[in-house]
Amino acid sequence: MEREQRAKAVSRILAELACSTVIVEGKHDVDALASLGIAAITEGSIARKSIEGRVCLLMDNDRRGIQRKERLYNRLLEMDKGIQIDVASGERLQKMLNITSIEQLCKPVREAMYR
Repeated sequence: MEREQRAKAVSRILAELACSTVIVEGKHDVDALASLGIAAITEGSIARKSIEGRVCLLMDNDRRGIQRKERLYNRLLEMDKGIQIDVASGERLQKMLNITSIEQLCKPVREAMYR
């Protein structure tokens, strides 16, 4: 993917995330996204938050993250509040930036956007 196209694609995905409730695995993931201006909550804080609208599941691309994403996806479906669940945005972003964990996100995003 050409550098300019990649920067635009990353920018679009970040904008989608910024307009969603982003759910991640842990505090380090929350911190990584916060440094990019994106608010996120951990899977464990769902019970304390009102979840509605568009939800993006942004889990690591490892066995544990994939299992958590599947479990959380099913849990959100059971809530049946008209939630729109997005798993594709995070997967596209990770593939585009060639990363496997959300903690790794900051440097590749900055490189794609600002170099």
